[in-house]
Amino acid sequence: MKNFFAGCLLALVAAMPAAGQSLNLPLPGLLGDLTVSFQDVTGLSLLNLGVSVQLVSPLNPGLRARLPETVSIPFGLPVLMRIEPLASSDFAFHGVATVQILSLFAPKSSRMYAASSGGNFEDISTSNVQVASSYRVIGTKGGFSEFLIVSDHTPADVVHAKKLDHLDQILADNAGVIAAGVQADLAAQLAVLRGHVEGGQTAVAIQDLSTFLATVTQHSGTDIPDVWRSARDLVNVAGQLRAAGETLRFSLQQELGQ
Repeated sequence: MKNFFAGCLLALVAAMPAAGQSLNLPLPGLLGDLTVSFQDVTGLSLLNLGVSVQLVSPLNPGLRARLPETVSIPFGLPVLMRIEPLASSDFAFHGVATVQILSLFAPKSSRMYAASSGGNFEDISTSNVQVASSYRVIGTKGGFSEFLIVSDHTPADVVHAKKLDHLDQILADNAGVIAAGVQADLAAQLAVLRGHVEGGQTAVAIQDLSTFLATVTQHSGTDIPDVWRSARDLVNVAGQLRAAGETLRFSLQQELGQ
């Protein structure tokens, strides 16, 4: 299986240009395809991106310990993906990276989870739609990590609370590098958003998130750092805020059946 995947990688490397907006590669066997996309990227190639994929046991105790109890690895898609760009490369991107899996074997309750190397996995899903007989699962990140497709049965209120706390934590951790006025506006918008989520006003909360994300996008690169690069010397704050906001919006939309 490893030799099969390595051969696919070599064929794709030979076929791909040195730079572009997205890369697509097959998962092992016939499990599906992985696509990684960017809005604004430099130095993009499969070699620079440092992608690796391995089959894992859904019962692997090490992986299960890094997932919530309400989350499991599907037996039909037991794949751990790592994206670790080479530190010596010239790879960099602005904003968010979008990771997409298209597979016949993704369950209907599929979510995309991501983790820093060895850390706990968290939901980064922004879309889960059926395409013919397959499911397309999409997540966004402001950096890179390990990725799993999982079956998630976490209660909606728990999901919303965790994602709200994550957004608050990103803003608090990076307050010193965000322009003061912008940071204050974002904090106020998050407080309003939390009130509407906790009050069960889901449709209004989705509108709040659109306002929050628009503010982040408007100030990205000027008042909010928005670059991730392979040297790992910058924090992509705007990308982290956008990714965290987009996955919360997905969860709220799911609650409304959108």
